[in-house]
Amino acid sequence: MIKKNIRAFAPKDNPVVDLIAEVSLDLSNRNYGGIFVFGPRDELDSALKDRLEPRDSSIKYRKGQVNVTEVGQEILIELSKIDGATFIDYDGFIIEINFVIRAKKNHNFSEAGEEIAKTDVARSKDLRKRGARHNAGVDVSRICPHSLVIIVSENGGISLVQNGVPAESEL
Repeated sequence: MIKKNIRAFAPKDNPVVDLIAEVSLDLSNRNYGGIFVFGPRDELDSALKDRLEPRDSSIKYRKGQVNVTEVGQEILIELSKIDGATFIDYDGFIIEINFVIRAKKNHNFSEAGEEIAKTDVARSKDLRKRGARHNAGVDVSRICPHSLVIIVSENGGISLVQNGVPAESEL
């Protein structure tokens, strides 16, 4: 079910989708939380450079050179368990790991995401009831409107968000 739902958002016939779906399910079954931001490389690079607050990570790796299909499911699971989001481009390259999502001051959300935030009062109230991980995922989806954000809750739920809009139901 999650693969089908992620495929609805992601480019067609993308093998990275299956891997991210499997890792998300595994994290959910083990009651670990995580966030995956899966999208076009240029959008992810731009958001990380211009719209999100940088944070020095103690984890060193070759940014943009490590492909999730090469490291495999178990390594991606271990990386995902580290606090912060994992940014992966559509080609499967890890752009960032251990990234705590904080928008820079004076950042602009996407126009559609901003409109959703202004007009959907009921959904906004519902989002405030959720945890920090979920709210951070919604925020980054508004900053990266063409990316899919997969939020795995420690209680086992998996949510998909694109451009500030959560899927109607958790998986």
